[in-house]
Amino acid sequence: MIVLLNPPLKHVPAYEHIGLEYIASQLRKEGIETVLIDPKLQKISVKKTLEKIKSFAPQIIGISIPFQDYTLETMNFVKLVKKASPKSHITVGGIFPTFAYYTLLENFSAIDSIILGEGETGFINFARAFLNGKNWQNINGIAYKKNGEILKNPFNKAANLDDLSFPARDFLPDALKKVGYASMESSRGCYGRCIFCSVVPFFQLSGKKLRFRSVENVVEEIKILKKNHGVKYISFNDANFLASKERAFLLAERIIKENLDIRYSIECRADDINEDLLRLLKESGLRKVFLGIESGVQSVLDRFKKDTTVQDNIKAFEILGKFDIQIRVGFIMFDELTTLEELSENFNFIRKVRKLVSKKQMKRIVVTSRLLPLAGTEYEKKLIEEKKYTGDIFRYDYHFESKLIEFMYRSGKILNDTLNLPLSMLKIQNRWEKYWLKK
Repeated sequence: MIVLLNPPLKHVPAYEHIGLEYIASQLRKEGIETVLIDPKLQKISVKKTLEKIKSFAPQIIGISIPFQDYTLETMNFVKLVKKASPKSHITVGGIFPTFAYYTLLENFSAIDSIILGEGETGFINFARAFLNGKNWQNINGIAYKKNGEILKNPFNKAANLDDLSFPARDFLPDALKKVGYASMESSRGCYGRCIFCSVVPFFQLSGKKLRFRSVENVVEEIKILKKNHGVKYISFNDANFLASKERAFLLAERIIKENLDIRYSIECRADDINEDLLRLLKESGLRKVFLGIESGVQSVLDRFKKDTTVQDNIKAFEILGKFDIQIRVGFIMFDELTTLEELSENFNFIRKVRKLVSKKQMKRIVVTSRLLPLAGTEYEKKLIEEKKYTGDIFRYDYHFESKLIEFMYRSGKILNDTLNLPLSMLKIQNRWEKYWLKK
């Protein structure tokens, strides 16, 4: 038996873990008994979770490490799992473990192995070998520790997404009650080269930085979600749903033609938005967009290698405003090179785009975030090479060139950390905005 676990993290709301659902589905297709456990969605305590694991006595326990910033909290949970089921082989996976496999294996003895890259192929090959008593240490896509030495095998090639079984939806009823939507993934990767993003480096490890499911395959899953679970709202997890505008157009046409009657949200870049496409997407059910603009300053966009312009960002707001689509904005106000002039320009930009959409469409733009040197990113490598990276991979940090800018950023962060409330950053943000945008 295999148990797949989404760790319960204190400050992370419940969500549907599509990655574990995909792996569970592939394992079951192979005839391998697989149990999904998600304490937050199931509303069960850590104690109850550990009791369930102990009662199952699984041969393998797979645990996701979904967020780098919460790795130490996740590892505390992994230690409890190992104590509850010491004979189980514990393997972890995700974007962060793929890039940080050496550090994790070096520091945490509770981990027996790490699945590298996408989980479907690697986990299944590992599980098949392990459960059949074969040498699992020879398979691709895995890292492990042997006789004190940390070893890593080559990555698996990227799977054809249409060949994957649809995700196991064990807890979809719980997810629908908790968050109100089902998660879907119609593509993996992105064509961009943003220095702060780990998505492209992660998928490139398997040979392809961007690949898509066919329109037919996506439509088939939507139909199943509606028929079997009564799903009315879908959140697409794609890093850039509009990476192929032609495919997005064809998918919208199919949704309309087959009268699927769904509502959905997407994530995309500003430069992929155009009026004709948005008109059709809105007709097919698009209601919400996470728009990754990052900045309203051209020098900053260039520094981040966004390959977009400030005018691209403004145009995207104009089009979204015209079609009354709800907007959440990805915005990075600070990095180590931020100047007062750039801050001023960013606030002027925010003031301008707020006039392009209604308050109902876009409640706020977060102005207290900074560029993060996540594992595997160009930005992490840059800071390390320039000897600006401080702390470690679990508690990374860096200093700003301007002490005043650093004080402005850290004052907001200290208040947030001290209050330790999910809404505290929003309160800080509101005060900043009232001060900077009062005119």
